[in-house]
Parts: sequence; structure tokens; C-alpha cells
Amino acid sequence: MSGALLVTAAGAVALGHAPSLPVAVACGSLIGLTSGFTTTLSGALVQTETDPRYLGRVTSVTTLRTLGLAPVLFPAVGITVALWGAEMFFVGCDAICLLAALLGLSVPVVRRARLHAPGTASQAAG
Repeated sequence: MSGALLVTAAGAVALGHAPSLPVAVACGSLIGLTSGFTTTLSGALVQTETDPRYLGRVTSVTTLRTLGLAPVLFPAVGITVALWGAEMFFVGCDAICLLAALLGLSVPVVRRARLHAPGTASQAAG
């Protein structure tokens, strides 16, 4: 997952400096693939590792964070691009992806996280 975040970060910087439309499309496609992989894997990890009693609450908070913040942040994106340019916005995206990748690599519990077959997560933890 951290490797995919590193690729996403590189794609974000490259997108901000893309010299042509085909290069921008390729960078956007790379970002979509790697961030989609990361989102899917992290969502699966959250769902398999969360105590079933709290799964609804945890999923609600996660969904609100991932989908609910986007419309709120759109004005911040516009202001950032207006003040500093699109390149700086994508450098900021790169920094966020790098920070997430470093967090994933430096926190032992996250680094060792593995998906388990349904019903075996509690057995593996105990």
C-alpha cells in the first residue's frame, strides 16, 4: 500500500508538470490506478480489522472523511491554484501522499497489516 502511495505521489508531481495532454492523461491514469488500489486495500483492512460491533460507525466516519470532505475542499483547491498555480497544488498532493506512505512504513501496526479471510481476523489477532 505504501508503495502505491509513493507511485501516486510521483504521478501527482508529474501531472503538475506535464508538458502535454497525453502525458497529463497518462499521469492521471497512473494516479487513478494507484490511489484506487490504496483506497480499496485500506478500506478492506479497516473492515476486516474493525470489531463487528463498531463496523457501521467506523465505515460511516471513513466514508464521511473520504467522500464528504471533497466538496468542502474544492474552494481550497481553487484558491491554491489561483494564488500559487496548479504545479504547487500537485506538489501539495505529492506531500500528502508521501506523508501517508511514510506513516504506513514507520508505524509497525500499519506496516504489518494483512488481510485475513472473513471470520479469521479475531483468531489471527488472538
